[in-house]
Order: sequence, then C-alpha cells, then structure tokens
Amino acid sequence: MSVITLMMGLGLGAGTAAQAADQAPVTTAPTGISLARSSAAIAPAPETMSHARIVTTPDGSAIALTTGPSQFGAAWSTPSAALDLRRNQTIGVWVNLGTRHQAGSDGLAVVLQNDRRGTAAMPAMGSQVVGETLGVLATDTNPNQASAQKLSQTAIQRSWAFGVIPASVATTAQPGAANAFTALTGTGQHLATLYPALASTYRRLRAGGLLSGWLTPERNAYALVPKTLNAVNDLADGRWHHLTLTWNAQAGTMTTTYDDRNPATAASQPGVSRTVPLDRQAIDPHHTGHVRWGLTATTNRQDTTTLVVVDQTPAAAQTSAVTRLTDLTQQRAVTTGSSVNAGDRVSLTLRLANRNPRATWAAIAGQLQLPADLRLTRGQWVAANGQTSALSSQELRQAALPVALKRRLDPHQTPVELRLTGRIAAVPTTQKVAATTSRLTSNLGVTRVTTPDFTVAAKHALTLAVTSGQQVQLPSRQGTMVTGRVRDWADASHPAVVLRTTLNGLTRPAVTVAPTGTFKVRLQADQLRIGPNRLQLTATTAKGTRRSAPVTVTVTVPGSLQFLMLNTASGFEPGRFSGQNQLVQRRAGWQIVVQDTRGTGKQWTLDAQATPFTDAAGHRLAGGPVNVTATGTTPLNTSPTPILTHRTDDQVADGVTNVVAGWTDRTGVLLEVDGGTPTGTYRGTITWTLTDAPS
Repeated sequence: MSVITLMMGLGLGAGTAAQAADQAPVTTAPTGISLARSSAAIAPAPETMSHARIVTTPDGSAIALTTGPSQFGAAWSTPSAALDLRRNQTIGVWVNLGTRHQAGSDGLAVVLQNDRRGTAAMPAMGSQVVGETLGVLATDTNPNQASAQKLSQTAIQRSWAFGVIPASVATTAQPGAANAFTALTGTGQHLATLYPALASTYRRLRAGGLLSGWLTPERNAYALVPKTLNAVNDLADGRWHHLTLTWNAQAGTMTTTYDDRNPATAASQPGVSRTVPLDRQAIDPHHTGHVRWGLTATTNRQDTTTLVVVDQTPAAAQTSAVTRLTDLTQQRAVTTGSSVNAGDRVSLTLRLANRNPRATWAAIAGQLQLPADLRLTRGQWVAANGQTSALSSQELRQAALPVALKRRLDPHQTPVELRLTGRIAAVPTTQKVAATTSRLTSNLGVTRVTTPDFTVAAKHALTLAVTSGQQVQLPSRQGTMVTGRVRDWADASHPAVVLRTTLNGLTRPAVTVAPTGTFKVRLQADQLRIGPNRLQLTATTAKGTRRSAPVTVTVTVPGSLQFLMLNTASGFEPGRFSGQNQLVQRRAGWQIVVQDTRGTGKQWTLDAQATPFTDAAGHRLAGGPVNVTATGTTPLNTSPTPILTHRTDDQVADGVTNVVAGWTDRTGVLLEVDGGTPTGTYRGTITWTLTDAPS
C-alpha cells in the first residue's frame, strides 16, 4: 500500500496528559459532506489508538481528530470512495488547528494511502504518541538508530506528503527525544513536499560518543529534508483554513493549495499553490490505480482540538449538479446576460448525475436558490425509473426550494431531475435579476449550483404597428412592401431597435428600424408561394432587453384549381364473360391529381360523365362505368356525377390531392358489365370536370 499525505505541523514533540478540548471552532465550522454511516465516504479509524470522533456542527458534521493532549487521530475513506490515480480528481478539506499557535497541535495530515494495514495504518509509535510524526512520519525515538533506511520503515509506507512544517523549536535536538525534525527547516512555518517512507527524507544528526564511539556508542537524532520548502503564515490562529489537492493523472502532478476559500463565505480566492511531480511508482508500486485517502493528526502536551471538515472527495469529480433555465415562451435557453419578458413561461431544471464506476452518491440535500421574479406554478422530481413526485404548493412558494433527495444515485445510474415551471413576474420597468448560487451537500462533496443573471423587460415595452395592412391580397405573383412603425421604443440610452421577421416559418435577415421608428420589409415575388403567406414581425432592442408582441401579416397570392395530372386512357381490365353480372377493375396507370392553391377552406368537386360504351358494330354494352363508394354505386351517364368533394388545407401537401390513391380495387370508378353482354371490345368516353363549389 502507499500513501499521499498533506501535513500540517505545529510545535512538534512527544506529549503527556492534559484535559478539556477547545470546542469554540465547532460553532464556526464550514459546510462539509454528510458523514452518515450508511453512505459515508470517510469514517473514523478503529479505536485501538485513534481518538478521532464525529462531532455535530451548526451546519452538519466535522471530524475531531484530537480533543486533548498526547493524542493520535485518523479517519479513512471507504473502499468505493478511494482516489482513482487514472483520473483527474480533487480533495478539499477545511482544517482548524486551534488557537495555541506553536504550542498546540503537532500537526494534521490529509492522507492518500494504499498501506497493507488499511484503516489501521499509522506510524510505529507503540503506546506513546509521538507528536512530530503528524500521524504519518517516521518515529525518531531510538537514540541508537544509525540507519535512515530503518527509521523510514516506521512511517506509513510508500508515501508522499505535502505539509506545513512548524518553526524550529528552541530546545536542542536530543537523540531519541523525537524533537529534531524541524532542525533544518529554519524559523517559521513552511509548506513542504517529501516522501515519509524514503530514507532520503531524513538526515542523521550525530551527537557522538565518548572516545569517538569506542567508550560509548554514537547517539543519533534525525531532521527532515523536504523536497521543496516555502514559508507560510501561522495556521494555528483559531481560524478555519481550506486545503485543496488537485491530482492531474495525465501529467502525474499534484497541485497543492492552501487558503483558497474564504472561511466566512466559502467563496473561492487565490490562495497559495504549487505543482510538483509525483513518483507514482513510489506511491502505487503494484499499479492498483487506487489509493485510500484520509486524515491524521497528533497533539503534544497542550489540550488542543484538531478539527477537519471535508467538502470534496475524489469521487465528487464524477458527479454533476447543473441547472438549465429556459424561456418556454421564446423557446430559447436563458444564459448570462439574456433577456426575458415579464409574463414569459419559463422552466428551471436541476439535473443530478453520478458517473462514478464505484461510488454511490447519497444524502443530497440543501436549498435551491431561485431567481428573483420567478413565480413557480409546478414542480416535480423525476426519478431514474421515470417515477415522479410532485412538490407541494407550499414548497413552490418559497424563495429557496428545499432539496432532499431520499434515494441514492448508484454508479452509472440514469440522472435524476427536479423540473420546475413558472412565469416571470410583472415588472414596471426593465430590471436585472442577479445570478444565484446554491450549495448542495452529500456524502461525496459540497456542490455549488448556479443560475445565470438575466434581464426582465416590462411586458411588450415596444409597440409595433403595421401601416400597410395586415391582410394583403396581391393580384398576381409579384413582390410587395410591408411598412410599419415601432412606437415608445426609445429610452434614456436610445438603444438601436431591429425588426426580426419570419416568412412561412423561415427566419429572414433582421431589418434595422429607422431613428423615426419606421420600417420597411420588402418581399420578393420568388419568396412568396401561391396562397396565403404568413410574415411574422417582432421588434426588439439590439441587446434583446425589450421586445414587442409579435404581429402577423398575411400576404395572399392568387391561386388556381387545376388538374395536376389526368390520365385514365388505360381503361379497364379485360372481362371474362361468365353470364353473371360483374365489376371490372381499372387497369394500372390511372392518374387523377388535383391541385388547389386558392387557400385553406376552399372547396372543389370532381365530376365525371360518360357516353355509352359500344363495339365496332355499334352494339351498346349492357352496363357502363359506375362510381362505387362505401354508401353505394352510382352509374355514370351523360350528366355530371359527383365523384369527390374536398375542402383544401394548404398546410397539407400544398393543396395537392391524389384522387386515385384514395380508391381500392373495389371502390372508385369501375366498369359494370351485365351477364348477358356479348363478347367484344367496347369503347366509350369519360369526361372529368373540376368545379370550385360542391355539386
């Protein structure tokens, strides 16, 4: 197993007894992950020697690694929440080392470990806590230890550490006293990187023996030799400090940052960062791809409470909580700087997704801050299995909507959504709605969810009027001009106004409205189709902060009623005379296609009339053409007989009707032959007529 450790050390040294722990920082603890046992990503180590306990804070839970003098405490991640070295991942931790400065906690470590001892991993301290180990470094309690290699074997093995090394203490380094680790780091606290389980991390400080070791053996103490060293301020100042470890799997580097969040607001701030290469072979020699992470701490003789609040676990990198705000009236997404109109219908969706291959996302809770001026009318949770759960009217009236997901999101489970709909409230003038930020806690991290800032325009702040008429009847297929005016559109900033138009549903280039408020829209002849054409116009300021109600102009181009195809020359199939009456079917190739471009609602009737069918000798066929429908059979004679009456809808097939396509082998125009008809070839004429009204 191997370990990556982030350490904070202050006032190193072995300790003895004391009493009451400092509980004041508990009341100011930041928000962290849920530590509920059923879904916890991290839990206190076994109680064999660890004093770590979960404590309740005003906003959740914290882990008290130590609560008194001469203590060691540790907490470790559960197997499913381990850090994956093959992916970019992050650990975020708030730490509070009390107010005793150099005299308090000996230090704290944020640890990633693959140690064979698992959750029992710790330095070889025996029954006496060795403060300068920080719960992860080697134990320098043997004055006769002459080998740095053997010393390093008392640390948590295969480890790397980023830590805060304390100021060098005033006492002289004493062999076996475990007080020399800071002998070479100088005054003040320092950020340092080192490998606790490598011999190169420790330098032997010889105290010598009598007669060069002949009379008495040499006695040794050891100091730390960090890979990097940077001075920092006192972190045991009673305040909460945020630490972030960011692992870049492709580059093989770890970026360590401290004080990167404001302790009062948790807002991001620059902090102090450093990126260092990480020897993956040293921390994961068996190439498992995973390391356990956790926290360790030690105290000396002082009564110090060491508190930690975890706000991001490695598994949080593969979860997402995102919102999507949509203007349903305008059918477009609302993004930063967008404009919506008062009264517009909008939807707000919170989508929770877990893409972890191993970790369950649970205990998701918080309050979703809603944008001002959004009045909800409906809301529901939509679970992965499609089941829904509606929100109550009381919940919908709150400015901060409670979020408490009762079900867990298992690895690779279908996302869960909170779907809200409502309207933008009326406003007297155009105004800006601020962005919102919400915090959702869970067992894997504290997630920040935002909604964008946007502008609400007073309803229909621009008034658009068409001066050329909203119903235009053209005498033929030719171009035309639509004119109008936009009124009450100028405000203190005199914004530019443009006219956005669509013709028959297709978007056209925007037209700039003149400073006088007038506009002209030219329609070319080839842009218009036969029948009605719908031109929709909407005036809007260039930035979209105000807009008019849409206005529709209908331009009608005269149409016609005509046969698009007419061919019935193929006639009827040959009949087999059996002495029985029969209906002879049509031959293939009949085409009767009617096109009506006069507009929706127009009616037409197809009529047919037929001459008697005769052979070459003039003998008449006993029978003749008939029209067969579901209601009966009508003979075709020399008078027009209605075949089909139709009402046009120019939205369907551009007014084209295929008459024959509506017939079957037993319906439509067929040839009726009586049983006594002599054999022969009979010919006749069927005349087809279109009329623009029902017969």
